[in-house]
Amino acid sequence: FRPMLRSKTMMATDFQPVTTENLPGQPSILSFFGETGTTAKVVLGILLFFSFVSWVIIFAKFLRFRRVSRQSEKFVGFFRKSKRFSEVNTFAGELSDTPLTTLFKAGYAELDAQVKANRTEDSPTTGGGTQGKLLIKNIAGVERALERAIGVEVARLTLYMTFLATTASACPFIGLFGTV
Repeated sequence: FRPMLRSKTMMATDFQPVTTENLPGQPSILSFFGETGTTAKVVLGILLFFSFVSWVIIFAKFLRFRRVSRQSEKFVGFFRKSKRFSEVNTFAGELSDTPLTTLFKAGYAELDAQVKANRTEDSPTTGGGTQGKLLIKNIAGVERALERAIGVEVARLTLYMTFLATTASACPFIGLFGTV
C-alpha cells in the first residue's frame, strides 16, 4: 500500500473555494431559511420571538430607569431643601416613578400614625414633659413599614428580569438544538 502523492497544482484544481459565484441563483437569508427543515424553522421562530420580547423589555427598562433616575434626583433635591415632611409628602405625590417617594410615603404614614396615636393619649409630649416634641414609641413599626415598601419597589423595578435571565440562559441551548 502506497499513499497517493498529489502535487500542489493538482490539489488546487480539485478544490474550489465556495463563493457566491459558485452557488446557483442569488443566495440570501430567505433562501437559506427556505431550504431549512421544519425543526430548524420552528427553532428559529422561537429564538426570534424570545429575541424580540427581550429587546422590548430591555428598551422599556432603559426608559424606566432613566425616568426613575431623573425623578429620584428631583425628590432628593426637594427633600434636602424642605423643612417640613408634609411639604415633602405633597411633592412625593407628583413623582410616581421613583421608589424614593414610595419609601418616604410609607415611613411618613407610619410616623404620622404613631404621632396621632400618641396625641390621643394623655401626654402629647416626650417623657420629660417638654412641650412641642413628638413621641415615637415603636421604631420597629417604622422599620417594618419601610421594609415592606422596599419589597414592593424591588418587585416593581425587577419586573420581567426573570424572563430576561431565563431567556439568556436557555436560548443558547435552543439554538444548539436547531443545529442538530
